[in-house]
Amino acid sequence: MKLDRPLEAYGYVPFIDGLHGPLVEEIAIAGVAEQLRVFGKMDCLRQAPGAAGTLRKIRENGVVRYLRDAQDEWVPLPPSLKLRFDTLP
Repeated sequence: MKLDRPLEAYGYVPFIDGLHGPLVEEIAIAGVAEQLRVFGKMDCLRQAPGAAGTLRKIRENGVVRYLRDAQDEWVPLPPSLKLRFDTLP
């Protein structure tokens, strides 16, 4: 997500779909944007070493799916990615 890009450029956002989509869309997008702002200010933000810092993903018919930590199912959103950092902003 680029903070200066219009939201329409992202098209489908899977976690705001369904019955409550219109009610939570702005809240969800604002939350993700704020998380990215905080992450961007962290000193030496990096992926954790080994498997914990790796996402396994596939692309089928133009849709990216991620392997769950239990390695039993492919899901539309990354289930986890461990990060390391030196200091909080």
